[in-house]
Amino acid sequence: LDSHQRQRVLERLRSGGGVTNMEVQFKRADGSPFWTLFTVNQAVIQGVPVNLAWIYDYTERRSMEEALRDMASRDPLTGIYNRRSFMELARSQLARAHRFHEPLSVFVLDVDHFKKINDSFGHATGDSVLRLFAQMAQDSIRATDVVGRLGGEEFAAIVPEAMQDAVQIAERLRTTFKAAAQTVDGYAIGGSVSIGLATSYSAVPNIDALILRADEALYKAKHGG
Repeated sequence: LDSHQRQRVLERLRSGGGVTNMEVQFKRADGSPFWTLFTVNQAVIQGVPVNLAWIYDYTERRSMEEALRDMASRDPLTGIYNRRSFMELARSQLARAHRFHEPLSVFVLDVDHFKKINDSFGHATGDSVLRLFAQMAQDSIRATDVVGRLGGEEFAAIVPEAMQDAVQIAERLRTTFKAAAQTVDGYAIGGSVSIGLATSYSAVPNIDALILRADEALYKAKHGG
């Protein structure tokens, strides 16, 4: 299916080489795609040069591997990125922002009074609040943004925008969650979230320093009401 893959195979064969276990997508007779491990060797049979090709259907195994990779990168409770995967993506985003001299904003978000919610309504309802918040966060950000769970009731988001635009996104998330979390699992939760925000204009050396600045802003938000 991929013309670039086809060209790579042809170039290797023309140079007298072969292809061993290349992941190649083929098309069935009905037009549906499937992934293969593709091997081609050159040979001479009864004086005739031929190409001997083996095509091993790799679709099911590839799908399983992709699912396992996705599971390893996701927080099991909320389905968003776990801390390790979020930090890897955040480092990549910051490096890109520095390379192109673009602003990058980080949110650190914390569900307010979460221990009280757990103590008053039970851990199952606390989990429902976290899942609701993660869903609200996913719905509030754009496709270019990244949101992850750092641990407990603390979340973070990477937004490739300047401070003014990032504040608008954060405020939209704050108000959306507050409206949605008034009642959870039939209980009057009155949930809310505090958000700390920091923006890098190439002055921040690494993602940890930027998150620390956002965390300090979160602390002020918590204690400032």
